[in-house]
Formats: sequence, structure tokens, C-alpha cells
Amino acid sequence: MWTIGTSDGSSITGSTVYDFDGDGSFEVVYRDETTLRILGGKDGNQMFSTSCTSGTRWEYPVVADVNNDGTTNIVCTCNNLGLTTFESATDPWIPSRSVWNQHGYNITNINDDLTVPTVPDNNVTKAGGQFNNFLAQAVKLDTNGDPATNATADATILDVSTDVSGCPLAGSMTITLENIGDNDLSSNTYITVYDGDPETTAANILATITLDTIVKPNETVIRTFTTNDCSTDDAYIVINDPGTTPRPYSFSEDFPISGVAECDYTNNQYRVNNYLPVELTFFKAQKEKDNVLLQWETVAEINNDYFTIEKSKDGINWERVTIVDGAGNSTVELQYETYDYKPYLGISYYRLQQTDFDGTYEYSEIEIVEFKSDYKNLHNISAHPNPTKGVIQLEISSNISDQIDIKATDVNGRVILLEEITIEEGKNIIPIQLQDFTNGVYFISVNNGDEIETIQIVKTK
Repeated sequence: MWTIGTSDGSSITGSTVYDFDGDGSFEVVYRDETTLRILGGKDGNQMFSTSCTSGTRWEYPVVADVNNDGTTNIVCTCNNLGLTTFESATDPWIPSRSVWNQHGYNITNINDDLTVPTVPDNNVTKAGGQFNNFLAQAVKLDTNGDPATNATADATILDVSTDVSGCPLAGSMTITLENIGDNDLSSNTYITVYDGDPETTAANILATITLDTIVKPNETVIRTFTTNDCSTDDAYIVINDPGTTPRPYSFSEDFPISGVAECDYTNNQYRVNNYLPVELTFFKAQKEKDNVLLQWETVAEINNDYFTIEKSKDGINWERVTIVDGAGNSTVELQYETYDYKPYLGISYYRLQQTDFDGTYEYSEIEIVEFKSDYKNLHNISAHPNPTKGVIQLEISSNISDQIDIKATDVNGRVILLEEITIEEGKNIIPIQLQDFTNGVYFISVNNGDEIETIQIVKTK
């Protein structure tokens, strides 16, 4: 037993009970002429108190989900201002019914759609006696009309697409969100977009919106919204985040940070990789007399500092040819070209490196150019069969006996095979085992130290 002091000249006050935090123990909502309180049902501990004056003789508080957002509210008259609604400032309160139809409220006397049952269920036996009360609210009911005590929403993002036509000043995102929980996801659920990871950085807000529609269990909804900036490489979308909590924060320790309850907050983040990267249309390298012409085109650039042309003799060790300034920010097609005036004799591998102002970079696919000398010891190099399912016969003709390296690389320049063998003057046939190669295009290079000859082969099933 416990007691508290009260302030009421009429000797008539109001109270109700509800398990707001779902721990199996009811809290008491008590209202006198001056104060609204929430008290621990077991010990009378005051958990919440606020001034709420009234000159009436009936100060009954009402518990219900008044805006159908999936969390419970307390409603009463306060300070002669009409009805006042309260909600949790921290952890969301367990969802309740949205119905409280009369002063003498009884759960089984009114349906969720406000129709009155012809013969009400016996509240003493209904749901195992959980409705054996009076002037008290029930948790949200399931489809069978029983308490859905553990029913909670769980929002997750399935997909995100972006529109960068307005960048760098503004972009837009379209998200597909699903409620994989057991309760409705509130229309008041916030979605906030950051320019960095809010768990590890003091990320800035790019946009904050609300769902504006209730998402029922197993339903999906699509929302499109504008961000006030799209100059970030990566964007982070967080569900159920109003953007008011200082970053960095922890999903496991700091959430919930809104009034919308979920059963899992760790799946509330979605990373949009390269919100607006440099979009490369093509990169190509081709011989032009004794030089190599290098050309490329972009259709979008954000924070693009510069391009670097690199070349290699073996596809492994690279050296810089030249640097070309980027446009910084652009949403139109831009063409670039430059030359390598000192190409290697034989095979040359070329690639384009794009570098942002923050130092991050990406590479293009590799282009190959070959310059042949007038006299060659190596000639008439071919492979049969091509395409092949396994073994190829590499045919090499040489004017002298020689030591050569045979190397196989994939389209990304990675060395898959490297062998050193001796060839004789004249025609040589060398079997090359490709059974363990994945299907795709490969380049077989023959190098005698002075000359490099390369052929392309295709490995199939």
C-alpha cells in the first residue's frame, strides 16, 4: 500500500491505469485540481508530474492513441485551455486503442470502429481476464480482438534511387520503406538524411521529412523528397530520427529518440553510396601516329578535383602520364582529351584515375595500346582454339632461340598466370592450361625483354 498527498477541494478526483512501458506492471495516471501525475503502480513513485489546473469536479484523464500514430497518449483538460494531449518525451509508450467513447468506459462495450456490440463480450473472461477492469484502457488489439501486447512496428528501407538533375544545389531521393513489424508504423515517423555516418561523425542534416501515411505490417510505401545539397559522396538515411539528437549517436544505446516505437532500431539506417559521383561515359586510348590519344567524357561531376592518366607495361606497376583538372561541379556532358607523347614500345596499359577534393579516388577500366617495331624476333603469335573451354595451343614464331615470359591478365590488369620458358628458332607450340580460369576475356602476353606481343582470348564454358 502507498499514499500520496492531493490538492482538491471537491473531494472528487480522477485516475486510470495503463502499462505504458510494457513491463507487466501498471502505472497510475492521477489527476486532481492542480496536477497531472504518473505514478508507479507498485510503490507510488512519481514518474511524471506537470501543472494541470481545473475548476471542475471531474478531472478524469483519458488514455488512448488519439492520433493513431502507434503510441499512447494521455488526454485531459488543463489550465482552462481545453483538451491537452501528452505523449512520451523519451521511450515511446506501448500502443493502445484509439477509442475511449464515454465517461463510464469499458473495453468490451465499444468496438474499434465505434460501433456498439449488440451483446458485449464478458470482460471478466475475455482475453484471459486481461480486460477485467473499468475506466482503464487496453493495449492495441489484434485481428482477433485480443491484446497485442508485444506488437511493435519495425521499419526498414528496401531501396533508394536518386535524381541528380538539380545538383549540386539540390537533389532528390526516392525510398521504398517496408514495415516488417507486427504493428502499424506511425504517419508521424521521421526520416532524416545526413551527409555522413551519424554513428561515427558529426553529420549534417540534408533533409528531414515525415511519412505522412500509416504503414501497416508487411506493407511498403514509396516517398520522394528533396535534399538541400547533394555534394556529398555518400548519404545516410535514418528512419525514426527527427534529427534533434547530437551526432554521433548509437542505434543500440541512444534509440529510440522519437515517440514512435519499434522492436529493432539497428536496421534503421541505409547508406547511399556515391550520392553524386563523377559519372564517366567512356574512357578510351588509341594510337595517333607516334602518340597515344586519350579521351573521356563525363555527364555529371561533383567535387571533382582532377583526373590522372596512368600507364603500365605489365598492368601491375603504374606511372603517371599527366594530370588534367576536373570541372568541380557539373551536370552537363564534358569532353576531355590529352596525349601520351612517349608511349612504350609494345603493349601499354592505360587507366584514368578520378580524384575528389577530399582525396578519395576511383579508377576507370583499362585500355590497351600496342606499338610494334619494324623488326621483330617474335611474330605470328596466335592461340587455338579461341574461344576455348580449357587448353589453348599458343603458337609462337621466333627468329632466334630465346627466353620468354608468358603472362595472362584479366580485363582489370590482374596477373592470372606467369611462366618463363625457352623457345627455339622457328615455330613453337606451347599448351596453356585455362581450365581453372573463370569465364571471360583474357590477354596473353609474350615478352622476350625487348618485345611484347599480346593476343586476346575468350574462356567459355
